Amino acid sequence: GKVYHEHTGRPQRVLFIQELVAQEPIGIQWISRAALNAGHQTKFVVTPDSNWIKRIKEFEPDVIGFMCTTGVHRHVMEMCKALKRNVNFLSVFGGHHPTFVPEIINESYIDMIVKGEGEQAFQDILNNLRDGKPLSNIGNLDVREGTHVFKNDIRPLFADLDINGFPDRE
Repeated sequence: GKVYHEHTGRPQRVLFIQELVAQEPIGIQWISRAALNAGHQTKFVVTPDSNWIKRIKEFEPDVIGFMCTTGVHRHVMEMCKALKRNVNFLSVFGGHHPTFVPEIINESYIDMIVKGEGEQAFQDILNNLRDGKPLSNIGNLDVREGTHVFKNDIRPLFADLDINGFPDRE
């Protein structure tokens, strides 16, 4: 698998997987905007898509972000497990389910979970990967390295919700 402290010295390639739903996936669009603002490259794959694994392999992501809501969490977790057999990446789970059920970090294919707001934590993940810094002390993040899980505190809520600009709708 990916090495957490590998110094890439380049912007990270981030892929977001989103299930096709009736409403706009605004949460993941905010996280993508935060990643773009920090100078990283993002791409969305909307499933179902019969070529989803091929499209993801072609993009060669460093990180794949999964929006995980209770009720569809098992399906999202199975998607991640299938991808881990085919693609080398770090998995980051965010959303309501990891926030309220952080024990999912104990699944071997889940590398990190973001609890609560994810914009700043996600920027920190990507910047630390780029710069070869550890991920084990990032607020709002639980990180599994082997069998050990680093559990970090929740940071204060944003005072200025407009700080990142508009959601990434590309």
